[in-house]
Amino acid sequence: MDISNNIKNIPATCIILASTMIITNYILPIYIPPKQKHHIKPIKALIWPIAMLLTLQSSNVNTLPYLFNPFQLKLHIWVGLYIMKAIGLGILESIVLCFIRNTKKLKYRENNKRAKGLEALQIIDYLFLFANSFVETIFVHHLCVFVLNDKYIIKSMDEMNIINTFLSFYLLFLADDFFYAISHRFMHWGPIYPWIHKHHHRQPLPERGYLDAGNEHPLEQLIGLGCVFLAIRLISYVTTIHIVSMFIYFNIYALLAILNHTPYDVKFYGFGFEYSVAAHEMHHRNPKSNYAQYFMYWDVLMGTYKPYDDGARYNKKSNNNNNNNKMMEKMNNIKKKKTRSSSTKSNQSKKK
Repeated sequence: MDISNNIKNIPATCIILASTMIITNYILPIYIPPKQKHHIKPIKALIWPIAMLLTLQSSNVNTLPYLFNPFQLKLHIWVGLYIMKAIGLGILESIVLCFIRNTKKLKYRENNKRAKGLEALQIIDYLFLFANSFVETIFVHHLCVFVLNDKYIIKSMDEMNIINTFLSFYLLFLADDFFYAISHRFMHWGPIYPWIHKHHHRQPLPERGYLDAGNEHPLEQLIGLGCVFLAIRLISYVTTIHIVSMFIYFNIYALLAILNHTPYDVKFYGFGFEYSVAAHEMHHRNPKSNYAQYFMYWDVLMGTYKPYDDGARYNKKSNNNNNNNKMMEKMNNIKKKKTRSSSTKSNQSKKK
């Protein structure tokens, strides 16, 4: 019976694959403007996974319903939760920016006046932000399924202790950053970079908070969330994790991701934890450095750590240029005075 169903699904699979090949190889190159040709690879890297999902759906009608809605919620409830998640992130970002609004900004932008970030978001940026908001929501749904059914995630308040709260909280960041630093470096590998991660690096100087943090390829979003799940799975075996610790972890995880894409000089240190917005700005300016986010020791071990460069040399150059300009103005003024005095003398001699 299964064989006959698979045979029936062959035409649908062929149609999906053929349509995908036509779109990616013929339609995209024609309709994307020449100045935006660099978007072709990321768009292809989004279309092909969608085609694979549609192929799986053609062979099993429950694939997409379970993927998008594992709790089988009614549509209005699902949409309501999605909106609540978006509002929650917006409130979190507003609170963060309110607290750090008086924090000094990173010096590089001030010293190097020519340094510019991504001045305006384009259609593809909004497309990826919208897609990633759905990816985040779907991940939360499946994480809830996992938490409710996994015995290593502690739900009872009576079983809360230092190990499954404070220690597990610390180890979650440690493990996640280990997996992320490795996968982040992989996404910078030459053959992979233009397809996925290069889109995020169109912004050399992050400043918009969530909009710059979430402006990444959906596959990159999946890789990052995959690192989080691997960390949860590993640490739950090692220490068990209390659900309260996990809830706090995800909120601080989102908070730090937003902070990492602002221009403010925020940093935290302690017990090997080394969070610095400046370190992540260096990564955006020098993509082959600072792959980690919370424990820069991973970069030290990989030989990719790069300390912050505040661009003071650019300020010196501009000061030197200003001084040179002032000197030139003085010289020109002296020359003008000399020419004036010589002309007046000549006029006086003529009158005599």
